[in-house]
Amino acid sequence: FYQNTFEGKQNAPGVPPGAGKLGDEHEHAGMNVIIFGDKFDFSTTAYQVKNRYIHFESNDGNMVHRHASNVTLGYLFQTLNLVFTDSCFTFLDKREFCTNDQYSLKLYLNHQNVPSLLDYVIQEDDRILISYGNENSTQIDDQLVRVDSILLSKTG
Repeated sequence: FYQNTFEGKQNAPGVPPGAGKLGDEHEHAGMNVIIFGDKFDFSTTAYQVKNRYIHFESNDGNMVHRHASNVTLGYLFQTLNLVFTDSCFTFLDKREFCTNDQYSLKLYLNHQNVPSLLDYVIQEDDRILISYGNENSTQIDDQLVRVDSILLSKTG
């Protein structure tokens, strides 16, 4: 898997593997990454428009923009220099959040718990939650409501 091959690379250059023509699609999805109850902030410049094919933009850290067909969420995280697997999320500063005996990485797509998001290509109005901790179902439901509340602008 490529998720182990991009550690340390800056701004994943070029065309994503299998991507369509830049501009052939323009889809938006709401996404939150929540670690121990705290939402990670993708609105900072470190995470804005690192690749033209898929990115966060306009200082908005909640809405993912995809500008070509077949560009995956795994590729988005690659462009942000984040290591994302089905069981771990690792940040630039090497903070690592991996499923273990006490805590788990949980992945949700449109309220459905899914085993992986690496190869997923976002569709218009998708809602994605990546949550790490030991939340109960009520806490996860609250996090899903937060993702549902993201306003998706159809411009930009």
